Amino acid sequence: MRRGRAMGSGDAGLGRSLRAARREAGLSQRQLAERAGMSLAALRDLEQGRTRRPQPASAEGLIAGLGLTGARAAALRLAAADESPARPAAPDPAPAAPEAAEPARVAVLGPLTVHRGARPVALGSRRQRLLLGRLALAGGAAVPLPELVDLLWDTEPPSAPAHAVQTYVSRLRAGLGPGGSGPAISWTPAGYRLHLGEDRLDLAGFRHRVEQARTASPAGALDLLERALSMWRGHPLADVPQLRHHPLVTAVAQERVTAALRFADLAEAAGQPGRSLPVLRDLAAAEPLHEPLHARLITALAGSDLQAAALAAYAEIRHRLVEDLGVEPGPHLRDAHRRALRREAAAPGGVHPGAPVVPAQLPPDVPGFAGRAAELAELDRIAATGTAGQPTAAIIVAICGTAGVGKTALAVRWAHRVRDRYPDGQVYLNLRGYDPDEPMTTADALRRLLRAVGVPGAEVPADVDEGAARLRSQVADRRMLLVLDNAASAEHVRPLLPGTASCTVLVTSRDQLAGLVAVHGAHRIDLGLLTVVEAGALLRRLVGARAEAEPAAAVTVAQLCARLPLALRVAAELVVSRPAATLDQLAAELGDQHRRLALLDAGGDPRGSVAAAFSWSLRHLPPPAADLFGLLALHPGADVDVYAAAALAGVPVPQARRTLWLLVRGHLLQGTAGERFAMHDLLRAYALGLGGDAAGHAARTRLFEHSTAAAAAAMDVLFPADRRHRPHVPPAATTPPLPDRETARAWLEAELPGLVATVRYAAGHGWPAHAVVLARTLYRYLVGGAAAEALVVHGAARDAAGLLGDGPGIGHAELGLGTAQQQLGRLAAAAGHFARARAAFEVAGDATGVGRARFGLGGVEQRLHRYEPATAHYRAALTIARRHGDDAGVGRTLINLGMAGYQLGDYAAAAAHQREAIAVHRRIGDRAGEATSLTDLGIIEARLGRPDAAAELHARSLALFLEVGDRHGEAWARNGLGEAAAAAGRTADALAHHTAALDTAVRAGVREQQARAHAGLGRAHRADGDPGRAREHFARALALYDDLGVPEAAQLRRDLAATTG
Repeated sequence: MRRGRAMGSGDAGLGRSLRAARREAGLSQRQLAERAGMSLAALRDLEQGRTRRPQPASAEGLIAGLGLTGARAAALRLAAADESPARPAAPDPAPAAPEAAEPARVAVLGPLTVHRGARPVALGSRRQRLLLGRLALAGGAAVPLPELVDLLWDTEPPSAPAHAVQTYVSRLRAGLGPGGSGPAISWTPAGYRLHLGEDRLDLAGFRHRVEQARTASPAGALDLLERALSMWRGHPLADVPQLRHHPLVTAVAQERVTAALRFADLAEAAGQPGRSLPVLRDLAAAEPLHEPLHARLITALAGSDLQAAALAAYAEIRHRLVEDLGVEPGPHLRDAHRRALRREAAAPGGVHPGAPVVPAQLPPDVPGFAGRAAELAELDRIAATGTAGQPTAAIIVAICGTAGVGKTALAVRWAHRVRDRYPDGQVYLNLRGYDPDEPMTTADALRRLLRAVGVPGAEVPADVDEGAARLRSQVADRRMLLVLDNAASAEHVRPLLPGTASCTVLVTSRDQLAGLVAVHGAHRIDLGLLTVVEAGALLRRLVGARAEAEPAAAVTVAQLCARLPLALRVAAELVVSRPAATLDQLAAELGDQHRRLALLDAGGDPRGSVAAAFSWSLRHLPPPAADLFGLLALHPGADVDVYAAAALAGVPVPQARRTLWLLVRGHLLQGTAGERFAMHDLLRAYALGLGGDAAGHAARTRLFEHSTAAAAAAMDVLFPADRRHRPHVPPAATTPPLPDRETARAWLEAELPGLVATVRYAAGHGWPAHAVVLARTLYRYLVGGAAAEALVVHGAARDAAGLLGDGPGIGHAELGLGTAQQQLGRLAAAAGHFARARAAFEVAGDATGVGRARFGLGGVEQRLHRYEPATAHYRAALTIARRHGDDAGVGRTLINLGMAGYQLGDYAAAAAHQREAIAVHRRIGDRAGEATSLTDLGIIEARLGRPDAAAELHARSLALFLEVGDRHGEAWARNGLGEAAAAAGRTADALAHHTAALDTAVRAGVREQQARAHAGLGRAHRADGDPGRAREHFARALALYDDLGVPEAAQLRRDLAATTG
């Protein structure tokens, strides 16, 4: 395939190229959609040719997700560049650009304004202002598209929100002009970014001057901070009310306060306290309860010989604190008041005689920190609003997650960002809850904390309760931040908690700390794995240009490291330590699952070893939980339910459930919706190394027996009439309750990926009989719209049956392969499978199997419009089914025999066959067979000029198909409804039914019904007076029918020619 050309050579070529690239990358559609940041439906539209070209945003996401480089990436970008942007529902005018040659300047430190030179630029609507404001707040970071959609449309978003956002962005670009080397706003896979330097965005300029002041001399810092603070014109984005309480606005406002506090201290130290008064007065009015700010104001007033004003300011802030919060002023305010009364100057550095000890114990910030923007914003939000929500309680935040996920890094990063908000100190304590050393005792932790906050060693109580009380007294009303790292449990930290709202506590743990949340009102942040974009950013920061030069390999390394920060850092060290090696070579080494954890051992340092980090979590578990953890990795699928876990462990289901949630609590498993449980790849690799071969073999045998028994139970509920065609499977104690069709269908849908993986694994690793039985059990379910999965299942089963010398097993697998290929429109391949099935059954003397194979051969002939040979196969199949009492086979064959007669023009006989089939299916309880007969009878009624009767039959058919979860049949019935509506002149209904049919057929991968839906849409648009849309759908239908190699293509050519002419 010429992929570079295909990427830009039309709908079908682009779709085929994307599909080929996805398969080369070993990704499912869902996995690629998640990597690319787009919906699954949008990706399917691209691959199936329903969408002509991707949007630029989608193209960049696909390039990153697939790891495309060079010509293939350029071709996809070129295809996206040809797309004309869709208009939002209510387009705005582009911002005026009166001085196009001069770049725009954006100001957000007050009301939002944009200027070119001296002239203001009109920003248009509320949404354009909101979009610009949010991008400006990001500080050059990308803002994810879903966040922008939620922000711009607080109620109902437009039908194509990504297109609408793109249009707003395009209009803003026009008003802002270039952003340096490219546009001011650009797209990345992580979202949209605003590129404006310090000279064009006041927030960037403010931050640049504040950063310069950190390393400047005191006099230089004083000037820089004065210039930085002079840029402020009021509350950030004061005229964009939707952002007023956004966490980033709160954080930016806090940056101003932090800079003002330092400015005031420098002015006081320089003997120029009055220099800070304008800034302090403005901010004190905006922050009426901010004690450090008001303390600086009181000190500046007193230092400027304005003692009465200083005392009045203290009286005012004290009144507000008592009335609003019910607390007395803290030590800084009291000290400022005392000095104002005594006319004392502040001591150098802001340290006053007798003032409390101010600890500053935070460890160094983590180098190369990347991602976690949402979590940092959530911490800002909690810190900004937590006190208001709990006016008398300390703010407690529990950061929980698995080993190596970056809990400490996040806590330390945020603590450094906000340390100026806690002028009375920042305390850090590693509790060693999950460590190679013994966990720190509560008594030892209390002693360390008390000494850190100024209690002399001789005064530290020995009793834990007394120590906890002394700690609460010591930090009462002090603005302090406590970081309690690596806690083993809620009980580990409970005595260490402050008692007043002036303190904030960050706790990190691998435990969920449910007790802190339930009893103390803690806010929990569950820290997951990095996104692909964040993992890539971390690698680039740690490795540098080598990651930029090999983007595809960088994505692969990130995935092999499970996007776990600890693993990524160890992998980056490997890259740095091997200057001659490439990322691609490292990816190849990490691809060996047996070597992966050995490579990620950080040179034997237990604190940097991924495996060691996991082992410390495991040692906290009781033995049954540790045993189950090792067994769960034996499941071939990506996740398990509680029943499969019980089978693996050989324990009762209630015991397995309790143990699974214990593992979730310790962040060794992820619990998902519907009580499904999963572990990331590195944990799986670690768990696989824990068990013995004998125990593993026995556990897998129990699992495969459970899977087969549960699948058989579900199939008996959904398809009772086909029971005789399925092998007998003894029941299992771990089979889930499946009381009705809906429950059975939901179980099969949830388990299907794991069942497919089970068949494939069992076939190739010593359980071939289990593979054959499970494949035969699933046959009828897979027929209902899971053709891709059927190819994998029956292909593996054929290989397994060959190993066993199981002739009937080979025949059944070939039947399954033929049915799947027929559904996918590959008729030649299908005919080959059915012929081989017939031969296998004839050798084995299985007459019923021969009848089913001939039924399949008849279906291929019928699709090729060769109705006489099709009828011959059907009559032979019908004779065999009746002779052997195969009522389900009789019903199915009557359906197809009737449709062959219909296509030969014998409508009366065709209808009679369908009615007989309906009676058979009802008698044996075959709901799917009855639904097929009903919709085929509807087609006959429509041909006889009775569209209303046809519509009623199709509607009854659709209800049955939905009941059994047959998406193939659902698409068939919806197309029938569309054709009946068109015949009755109800064009709008026809459009709706065919559109729904197309969506269902795409999801089911049934190309024939996709083509039929496009043809129906073409006819409906033609009847509605829209020849352009009609041609578009006729062309897509023709492309599909041509690709399927079926005679319907000839009629579509005539329809297309007539519409074009």
